[in-house]
Amino acid sequence: MKLFTVFAFAVTVLSGCYIPARFDAEIKLTRAGYYSMIFDGYLVDAGLYDGLRKGKISGDEEKRKIELIRADMKRDTAVKEFAYFKKGHFKVHWEKEGDLVKDNMVSFLRRNEKFITVKYLQKKGIAVMEGASIADSTAKRMLEEGLNIQGEIRVMIDAKVIRHNATKVKGDPNAPGEKVFIWKLADVNAPTPNLVYELR
Repeated sequence: MKLFTVFAFAVTVLSGCYIPARFDAEIKLTRAGYYSMIFDGYLVDAGLYDGLRKGKISGDEEKRKIELIRADMKRDTAVKEFAYFKKGHFKVHWEKEGDLVKDNMVSFLRRNEKFITVKYLQKKGIAVMEGASIADSTAKRMLEEGLNIQGEIRVMIDAKVIRHNATKVKGDPNAPGEKVFIWKLADVNAPTPNLVYELR
């Protein structure tokens, strides 16, 4: 398994999953447990994309699948904007906030499709923001099929960070004592963002 971008996950690509193609993600974390997560960008429905690319899906079938995907997304109250773009790509704006101590875990897109996860490890008194991993063969297949993942993740945090692999770290001029950890994901082979911090 190679480390992959924050939003990839270990399932067979192009068989019916969502892939973030281009995005900005902003996450706010506090030592008291508050979290806020925002995703703004494009998700690709891999099955729809592959079917259209290979000419296996008609115009009517494309419309039917779009409505099914729309209905699926509308069940999630965190989805604030959802619109079809083209070729299996959807414009998505997703927002969620809460108390990590109470929730224990929050994931984008959702718990069964964990593109990015923040979880509370109570016994250790820490919280972890992490992505998933994907097999080399899956990443290679994505590129061969014309899919890629590009974006930027910004984590604003006032807690003590134990370790991280951010591309860049800077202070926040609008919030003294807070730092901003930035991951710039150039392509599908970028390392998986990871950050561990103390809670409470």
